[in-house]
Amino acid sequence: MMGCAKRPPAVDFEKDFLQEKAKYEPNIGKTYWLTSDRRLCPTSVSNILDCTSIPRGTKLQPDGIERGITSDS
Repeated sequence: MMGCAKRPPAVDFEKDFLQEKAKYEPNIGKTYWLTSDRRLCPTSVSNILDCTSIPRGTKLQPDGIERGITSDS
């Protein structure tokens, strides 16, 4: 008789996203000020020429949380 390998449980990305989202939701609508110059880039590995420079003193006010693709590598 051939043995069957048990498949590991599927990762629930929706659950992970909702847990992470809940941590940041209290920041929605609050005002933040940049204390140093920053660059906003479309991806973590973008060419610096593709990034937008945001000067110190810029007011930021998050209005929502969106799911995106991220990488820590």
